[in-house]
Amino acid sequence: MESRALTRAFGRARLLLATGLLTGLVACGGGGGGAAGTAPATGGNSNPPTSTSPAPANRAPLASASGGSNVQEGDTVRLDASQSSDPDGDTLRYRWSFQERPEGSAATLDGAESKQPSFVADKGGKYRIALVVSDGTLESSTTLELKANRQPKAAIKGPLGVLSGQTFALDGSASSDPDGDSLSYTWTLSQKPDGSKASLDASTGARVSLTPDIMGNYCFYLQVSDPNSGGRLSLPASHCVRLEERPLAKITAPASASSSTEVQLNGFFSVAEWGGIGGYTWRVVSAPARSEARMILPTSMRARLWVDLPGAYTVELVVKDMQGIYSLPVTTTIQVTASSQHPTTPVITLPVEPILATQEASLRVSALDPGNGTVSYVWRFADGTTGTGATLSRRFATPGQYAVTVTATNGLGLSSTVTTVVRVAEALTGGPQPACMGSRCGASSATRYSGSGVGIWTINNTSSHDQVLDLDIDNVGPGQSVVLLFANAGEQDSIPLPAYGVAPAPGATNAPQRTPAQAALPARTAIESVLVHRYHESTVETYLASRQARAIPAETRRRASSSSSSSTGGKPRPAPPLHSTREWTGALGEKVPYQTQVEASCQLANGRNIVFWIDSAGLLAGQIKLSQIDAMREFACGSDGAFARLTAIAGDFWGPHQDSTLISDDTLQDVNVVIGYPKEPIGAGGYYWIDAMRTKATNPNSNEAVALFLNMRDFANSTRHYLHSVLIHEATHAINGYQRLARRGVWHESWLEETSAMMGEDLVASALLKDEQGQPYSNVISMLRFFAADLSSKSYTRYLSALDGGNEKYIVGGSFGAFLNRRHGLQLFQYLINQCSDSSAGQSSYQCVDAAIRASGGNGFVDEFVRLYVSGKTPLSAGEAPAGYGWPLAQSDKIVLPEFDAAKPYFTNAGQENPEYVPSPLEKFERTTAIRIADNAPNGATRYRRMGIMLPPGMSLAVVIH
Repeated sequence: MESRALTRAFGRARLLLATGLLTGLVACGGGGGGAAGTAPATGGNSNPPTSTSPAPANRAPLASASGGSNVQEGDTVRLDASQSSDPDGDTLRYRWSFQERPEGSAATLDGAESKQPSFVADKGGKYRIALVVSDGTLESSTTLELKANRQPKAAIKGPLGVLSGQTFALDGSASSDPDGDSLSYTWTLSQKPDGSKASLDASTGARVSLTPDIMGNYCFYLQVSDPNSGGRLSLPASHCVRLEERPLAKITAPASASSSTEVQLNGFFSVAEWGGIGGYTWRVVSAPARSEARMILPTSMRARLWVDLPGAYTVELVVKDMQGIYSLPVTTTIQVTASSQHPTTPVITLPVEPILATQEASLRVSALDPGNGTVSYVWRFADGTTGTGATLSRRFATPGQYAVTVTATNGLGLSSTVTTVVRVAEALTGGPQPACMGSRCGASSATRYSGSGVGIWTINNTSSHDQVLDLDIDNVGPGQSVVLLFANAGEQDSIPLPAYGVAPAPGATNAPQRTPAQAALPARTAIESVLVHRYHESTVETYLASRQARAIPAETRRRASSSSSSSTGGKPRPAPPLHSTREWTGALGEKVPYQTQVEASCQLANGRNIVFWIDSAGLLAGQIKLSQIDAMREFACGSDGAFARLTAIAGDFWGPHQDSTLISDDTLQDVNVVIGYPKEPIGAGGYYWIDAMRTKATNPNSNEAVALFLNMRDFANSTRHYLHSVLIHEATHAINGYQRLARRGVWHESWLEETSAMMGEDLVASALLKDEQGQPYSNVISMLRFFAADLSSKSYTRYLSALDGGNEKYIVGGSFGAFLNRRHGLQLFQYLINQCSDSSAGQSSYQCVDAAIRASGGNGFVDEFVRLYVSGKTPLSAGEAPAGYGWPLAQSDKIVLPEFDAAKPYFTNAGQENPEYVPSPLEKFERTTAIRIADNAPNGATRYRRMGIMLPPGMSLAVVIH
């Protein structure tokens, strides 16, 4: 700019100089020959002085900025300076810059020296941009302000389920706008059951309602907008409501009681539409101030309420049916009066941390006097030592369980007594040991993770007392996933709860100390506040809803029988003619007769007939097509069919025996597949009834035939391969019934009966059936998906102690059976059928499986059960599971056991809890109960540490890092 001004000044000086020189020359130049100093001659030629106007001054340009109307957070904003001008017509230069941006914004100008730059409004709020224009000499500036509108967020509140006939409301008023703008609402009914005519009462407004008309799911979207959004809608919020028939909870309890007693509570009269009641949960809703009322057996049909003080006690009961649908809570109130002036039963409080042998422990006790008087205490230990006072310090020389009795006495000399057991633990110097090997194993040593792969460490408390250990595993990165699996994998029916321990801060050398007031810290109560394992209705409706009622045992009583190993029967018999009829008695509910006719048959290699009997009523109702029967016959029959494969590995359906209460096989009994059409929906896809093989003299309702029952309703509502797999399940039950009960007088407990039937499905169906994607299929694969889907740290899973016919018998049993099939092959499955001596010679079904595993080269039930939970509850993907874990592909000859990837997210609602249900805490570990605790290495850590973990006798712990 300076050089251009100097050029102009120099030009003006040069002009003036030229003019001056010219004037001088005229004054001195000669005209005529006059002497010096004389005036020139008149009429001479003279030049007048010359005058020149100065050049015009440079004028400043005019800056003008525009752009950015209706800006939304995240938009690309284009700015425009094209309306800027220069009065001298000079070329302009542009310079843009931010003077103000919203907090946290990292926006930058793209083309900051161009006429039309742009930027991304990454944060909502005010942006102030400065524009400077220059003509090279002078410049001018202006500012542009714009506001990026932030997108509102939609939110829906509404019920998860309603009963038939109810109208429900959806509330979007919790939707929010970060700029405080008013909102407009747009509702969409995105899904409803086929045939439903239900519709929303409005499509706008903060609240809408709907009356469902057909059972199923009703799903909705809500989108919101604000006045500054330019018509744009927010991301949708979604919500689904299920129309369902809830079970009905009913409480039977006394209206009044005396203090310091147990009140009997009964949920027997609760009812469920589908398959009966599958679970009970009781809790204390309210009690008098200072009361320490507690529920005893809170998950059983008959619970007990301990009441200590006079006043009103309100208890609540929630029940669930066999499909996992929960009732609405019902309550009842019990008025309690003082039965005497005795103090309340003393409550003994033990230290938060485990009590270790030889270390001093502080024990406390408290009781209330109804007359508000003072209470004194006397302690008596089983070893004869005594003590007094509300607080007592005591050392225990050795680990074990110590009985202690405390008597509370008031000023009137009246007393109350309580006895409890103090658990004293042994401190372990060694922790879990590596439990994997091979290239995928990340457990370098007992105290080091390799940094890659899956590290697995396990420890079993085989002692008779509690053990306390500290975990300290090095080379674990910050945030590394850690899963702790606590399992009572033994046969002992109930053991105390473990203690989860505490995590010290990174770099700390000792475990942090906690006061009694910190007893509710999650580190300890992660287990004590555990929730009951359950499955969301929409997750299981495709399979479990049709399997729940198979609660009838495959055998109803033991009969003395022959120990002969031969299963060769008598002479073949002709198959019943096509369309011949027969009445069959079903086993579920009342002994319902089915009028059936033969629609297909075939013969096995040994001459035994397979006959398919179809319910005539179902045929007339169109519930089944003959093409479906043909497909099942093709699946089951033939030299390479499902029944031929199953009998080749498990044995024949019937044969010689010495039980006079059972039908003979002098002429080979047919295997009758009875496809019945129940009058009302039932939860069983199929079932097998050993009493159908009794003689009429023994059981008047007997069919006197080998019969497998299938539910015709499922032919209309399920995929073909599901029912074919069910057929193999029931066929395995039937073969078990003969090979164990009729021949050897042996029967399994119900959990093993179902597990072995699921193993039969896995071994046979997976090789013959394909799903819609062309992959190997069996119902066992569905069970594996349910087992691996629930990863909530607030749930525990039972196996042997689960309710008969309940979900876990199939889910855990099927997963365990599939795991054992892949680990041990046919040998173990055949052992269960032909060698187990459970129910005889004092052997339990648990001991039978333990012996079968050891006979197949394994380390027993405990080891395999822990491996199962490591595989499915970590979960391990198929590509990362070390040897001995997971469900890898296994095949030989005609058996194909497909690979299963436990880490695949099969269900979007896995691990979800029902917000309408407040579950009971886990009070004890029943046999084969396990819990998953998810954890992470803390930020800043280079190791994973957890101090003060307590394992009760019989408890196993697995630590998995990956």
